Amino acid sequence: MAEQTDGRLSEEELADLRRLMTDLLATCTEIRERYTTEGSWLPSADGVIAERDEARKVIADIARALSQTRRGLRRVEGRARQRRLDQGVVVLPRP
Repeated sequence: MAEQTDGRLSEEELADLRRLMTDLLATCTEIRERYTTEGSWLPSADGVIAERDEARKVIADIARALSQTRRGLRRVEGRARQRRLDQGVVVLPRP
């Protein structure tokens, strides 16, 4: 296991963190491509109510991607914390 800047993450955990962030950015790119035309969001629905519903769908898609990433990051941190506890290493939280 290589030491990272603060010694908290193993190479595997760091790779998981990077994968999670790469996946999040890919999902955001996919969402942007799905809902934009030439870089601008133009709703496909007609009418104010339908447009608001479509806007809510875009926001829900982004929120879901963020939630999945946050859960994954918590799992990575949890594994790192457990590994440190198993090794008898106690890292105090940053102030």
